[in-house]
Amino acid sequence: MSNPERQSVTHVNPPPLKILLVGQPSLERRIREMLRAVQTPLQLVWQERVQAALADLKTESASVVLLELDRAGQKLKQLRLAYPYMPIVVLGEDEAENAQKALAQGAQEYLVKAEVEAQGLLRALRYAIERQQWQTQWLQTQYQLKQAEEKLSLYQEIIANSNNAIAIYDSQGNFVEQNAAHRTLIGYEDEELCGQTRDEMFSQAQVAEISTQLQNGGSYRGEVTLHHRQGWLVTVELFAFPLHDRSGEPVYYVGIGRDVTERLQAESTLKERDRLLAAVATANNHLLTTTDFSAAITLALATLGQACDVDRVYVFENHLHPSTGELLMSQRFEWTSSTIIAQIDNPELQSLSYQTCSPLWYDNLVAGKPIGGLVKNLPAHEREVLDRQQIISILVVPIFLEGQFWGFVGFDDCHRERQWTETERAILSAAAGSIGGAIARQQTKVALQESELQFRAIFEHSSIGIGLSDLKGGQIDSNPALCHILGYSREELLKMSFTDYTHPDDIAADVKLFYELVMGQRDRYEIEKQYIRKDGCQVWCRLNHSLVRDSANRPQFVIALVEDITIHKQIENHLRDSKEAAEAGSRAKSEFLAIMSHELRTPLNGVLGLSQLLGQELFGSLNAKQKEYVSCIHSSGEHLLALINDVLDLCKVEAGREELTLVRLNVKDLCTYCLSVVRDRAVAKQLQLVSEIDPQIDSCIADERRVKQMLLNLLANAIKFTPKGQVSLRVEQVNQGIAFKVADTGIGIELSQLNLLFQPFKQLDSRLNRQYEGTGLGLSLTRKLARLHGGDVTVRSTVGKGSEFTLWLPNAYPNDLCQEPAKERSLLSPTEPKLSRKRPASRCRSPIAKRILIVEDDDRSALLLQDYFEIVGYQVKHLKHPQNFQGMLYLYQPDLLLLDVQLPGGVSGMDLLCSLRQQPEWQKLPAIILTASVKAGERDRFLAAGADDYFSKPIGIAQIEKILMQYLS
Repeated sequence: MSNPERQSVTHVNPPPLKILLVGQPSLERRIREMLRAVQTPLQLVWQERVQAALADLKTESASVVLLELDRAGQKLKQLRLAYPYMPIVVLGEDEAENAQKALAQGAQEYLVKAEVEAQGLLRALRYAIERQQWQTQWLQTQYQLKQAEEKLSLYQEIIANSNNAIAIYDSQGNFVEQNAAHRTLIGYEDEELCGQTRDEMFSQAQVAEISTQLQNGGSYRGEVTLHHRQGWLVTVELFAFPLHDRSGEPVYYVGIGRDVTERLQAESTLKERDRLLAAVATANNHLLTTTDFSAAITLALATLGQACDVDRVYVFENHLHPSTGELLMSQRFEWTSSTIIAQIDNPELQSLSYQTCSPLWYDNLVAGKPIGGLVKNLPAHEREVLDRQQIISILVVPIFLEGQFWGFVGFDDCHRERQWTETERAILSAAAGSIGGAIARQQTKVALQESELQFRAIFEHSSIGIGLSDLKGGQIDSNPALCHILGYSREELLKMSFTDYTHPDDIAADVKLFYELVMGQRDRYEIEKQYIRKDGCQVWCRLNHSLVRDSANRPQFVIALVEDITIHKQIENHLRDSKEAAEAGSRAKSEFLAIMSHELRTPLNGVLGLSQLLGQELFGSLNAKQKEYVSCIHSSGEHLLALINDVLDLCKVEAGREELTLVRLNVKDLCTYCLSVVRDRAVAKQLQLVSEIDPQIDSCIADERRVKQMLLNLLANAIKFTPKGQVSLRVEQVNQGIAFKVADTGIGIELSQLNLLFQPFKQLDSRLNRQYEGTGLGLSLTRKLARLHGGDVTVRSTVGKGSEFTLWLPNAYPNDLCQEPAKERSLLSPTEPKLSRKRPASRCRSPIAKRILIVEDDDRSALLLQDYFEIVGYQVKHLKHPQNFQGMLYLYQPDLLLLDVQLPGGVSGMDLLCSLRQQPEWQKLPAIILTASVKAGERDRFLAAGADDYFSKPIGIAQIEKILMQYLS
């Protein structure tokens, strides 16, 4: 398509008519030639295609479009769709159908191409423009009318649904219309308001005020009061204004109102609340700042009463009846207005019973619920007291102290019927809480004052010194007792620090502890130290320091309790000296016992052993008298040995040096052994010896040697004091232990003498001393050994019928005290076997003479052993001094070594034994220790040093034969 040619005819006035031609080139040439003849300013723009024309309209405007109609009419549709308000003149064929279709599709004019001429074309173009302008204006007017109708409908909807009440009156004040909110506000329907004026809704004064402002051309804004259809008054915030016609005359009056009754009531409630809160704050201020408690309570009650506009405010306190414990209430404080009589002195208001007057009050008040309302509505028994005081309306709120119902605050109105609001109840309940807090503070204050008085009384009259010091150690206060201890006056001590009168040796330790206390590293400390009195004397004191903190846990001061322990220290030193003296005495006693044991047992060893050798006639026959003398010597030696053993054992037990070796023992074997030892004595007196053991008892825990000693003592005593009948041993299971019961049918014991039975060296009757031998040590030692086991010995006796002694032993001990039973070792039995009259068995004699070395400083003991060993066929060497021990060993090459513990020259048998066991060639040599006394723990020491066995002197022939059988057979 060729570029369109643009030609224009320019006129100064009027503006040129701009024509956009869309059609064939031939049509463009024809139209251009036609318009040259017209004397009208115009501009012709040609486009062959409609798309180019549309693009051209986007960039340059046109006054009118001259369109050649296509067969389908699509070009007209496209143009009208793109530009609905553009004037369009269509050139087409002479067909009515085409003209109608073109006009229907939006063309303003339709011209027949064949008939068109210049003036007609120009008129058609101008008419199309004018017609399009008129259509546009008409459409705009229709659009505006529609918008106005929509706005009017919207306004009507807004007015109808507005929360504000809207009413319209005509210029004469007659009702015209109202919305739903106005209908609700006054309670009238539209029909009821027809014919009414605004004068019937407002007071005359309000009508006059509103009319004046509206007639002056303005509007009215203010609060008015309307009469509701039901009779009550409604307060409305009103905005009224006139509607004028075109001449400016008012035709309608519109009133827009909002119900502010609730708001005004809320504001009134808020003002009342604020007034009450201010009164409560003022009352609290009185309670906190007024020194006198009663005056503070009265001022607080007065403030609350005036704020509440009541006639009386009072406080009742709960208390118990002194006899019955019934809960009562009594009036304690009161404020009254000037119009009524005070009741504070009314006896009817003292000690009132909740149960009698108002049980429901108590249930509600203790639950924290206020009680309020008109007195006339209360039950008759509750009104009785209130009516006498002319109370019309009452409010009672509870007072709680530390969660407990203490009493209540009452508010009385004696002039009007008053309903108490929830706000008033809540605020006055808070005020009651403030009063309760003041009462609690007063009680705390009184208790603190009493506590301070008590503390001051204790402080001043305490026999223990009390001092208060600051955090630097300076004295704050001192009681008379501390002044007496230190010898300074209170005034003098106030100028001193505790280091000024502390002994120099104790200052460093005390200052360190005081610093740790003040720095919070410890809460308290206790120390014993010396003070230097004013007179220069030293005094021992026990101090207990504590740090006192305030409510914020900040250190305030230090309190010291000072006790004079000078006398205690002196007693302590005396006791220490006494203890050291006692320990020295105990050591001396131990040494004495060791010496006595050795010195007594050693000669007895010779007496018993040699008499036993003589009795066996190893060195020749004895006549009858000689045998009698030898037997007497041996029995006397045995009696002396038993006496020595009892004395030494009793001394060890009483000195606390006896140590038990607790093992589990077979009860049957234990009883069999003890009965076998005493059986010969029973047979000699023709006594029946019986035993009975509970089959459930299998074992007991005890020291083997000591339990045998205790049972043998009891059995021997029973046999000794039983002329005829029987002696029995019964073993029974009892509570937490085992009971060994030794019973006899002997002479019995008088009840009055039972308390002497277990005392050492006591026999019950001097006549018995002549009839029965004994020292009186056996039972005393037996009871002490039983108690050493944790058990006891008891007795029951009837004179002439016999006695029963019970040895009770516990069946449980700590595990660390119990040991497993050791293998059988040779121990000296509590009672030596009788003198054997048999010669040594031939089986004891060795076909090859074996050598025995005896290291013993006592010639008598050595003689006994040497003679017996030699007579039965052994070679024996006796070494009295240990100096040649090593040489004798190598020279003699013994098969058995017997070592005495105590040897001359500062060397003991234990030393020789230890030296021996360090030499490999002598480690298997049998070595037996001989000792005059076995102390606690020595048995283990002997065996640990390498001894194969040990024997306690005196040694009998039976022990000697056992040595030969065990080590040389």
